[in-house]
Amino acid sequence: MKFNIKKISLKMQLVLVTLVAIIFSLLFIILILPNLLKPFYEKNIYEILEQPLQYISSSEQQISGGTAYLVCDFTGRVYISNNFHKILKDVDVNTVMQNITKEYGKFTVNNSTYYYNTNQMNGQYFVTLCDDSYILEQEAALNRIVVPAISVIAIIIIVILVLYSNFIVKKISGIKRKIDNIDNDKFKHEEEFEIQDELNSLVKSIEKTRIALKEKEKYKNNMFQTLSHELKTPIMVISSHIEAIEDDVIDKNKAIEVIKNETENLNKKLSLMLQLNKVNYLKSSENYELEDIELKPIVEKIVEKLKVIRKDLDFKIELEDNVTYKGDKENWEIVFNNILTNFMRYADKEIVIKIDKKKIELQNDGEKIEDETLDKIFDTYTMGKKGKTGLGLAIVKQTLELFGYKIKAENLEKGVKFVIF
Repeated sequence: MKFNIKKISLKMQLVLVTLVAIIFSLLFIILILPNLLKPFYEKNIYEILEQPLQYISSSEQQISGGTAYLVCDFTGRVYISNNFHKILKDVDVNTVMQNITKEYGKFTVNNSTYYYNTNQMNGQYFVTLCDDSYILEQEAALNRIVVPAISVIAIIIIVILVLYSNFIVKKISGIKRKIDNIDNDKFKHEEEFEIQDELNSLVKSIEKTRIALKEKEKYKNNMFQTLSHELKTPIMVISSHIEAIEDDVIDKNKAIEVIKNETENLNKKLSLMLQLNKVNYLKSSENYELEDIELKPIVEKIVEKLKVIRKDLDFKIELEDNVTYKGDKENWEIVFNNILTNFMRYADKEIVIKIDKKKIELQNDGEKIEDETLDKIFDTYTMGKKGKTGLGLAIVKQTLELFGYKIKAENLEKGVKFVIF
């Protein structure tokens, strides 16, 4: 049976990571920690060896415990304790004397380590010695205490981790089910986790995405339905007038005029659709860069063009010089053209345009916007009371969003005002 690490469950991954961490901890305690503690053990040994020095005399040879000694008097004679050879095993006195080179220290003979401490008093040279059994005992005691403790802690950690991993995996499984049913309206999408952690934030983000996708799908469906209606009407009018010409039931010149108007109307709608598609493309493009565009020349150019269409309108323009906004020249022309064309359709006598560094205001003195339509006037294909769709204003909103600006509509005492900020 082959072990495939790529197919390990999240719960098992957490358990394995914990086990590896515990194993490395045990290895550290068993192999490395004793070496780190050894200087402290040796310090204790030297302190222990220092204590008997002041009580030793050449006549006292009886001594018990793990400490031996030797005394060299002023005549050169050497006395050793009765346990000297028991502690130092087969090491003779000469070998010991040869290895004592400092006040205190250690030496190794026959793979065994011995510690010593020295003192001189009344012409005599005193040396206390011991082997490394103290250090070995301390290391064994450490292993007897720490290893079982670590093992118990490891078991507790693993149990807690398994329980917690079950909890986490259950939450992740819930998120997966939510994603799998993201287009299923019968699924309980409103359900959230009790603990407000990152996973719960992820659930909320998924829910926002789901709602956005749903709105986008609804938008697409409405768009296609409205598009089919918008294109179908002029095509039907053109087709019916062509049939009427063929059947000689309508004046040919009159029919051609109607066909010409509907063709122009159809061309305008297609042009607006292309503009909307272009803005959506620019929104998703990574190469599109905003520029600083001076708006005064753009507005003046469009106003001069529109004056010819409605000579009865008074265009009042208040434009500051050298005022720039982010965007590009072509799309700013589309924004002002679409807004002012819309204003011209409803204006009575005047249109006012104000531009400064903080905001752009455009207003007319025509009819107010219906209250139920005011907040949706810039949504795609919002239908006004005259049956006019808001495709041009939707292009305005999305273009301004591309530039990083917002637009809102306000009803005045007489007329409507658009504010770009």
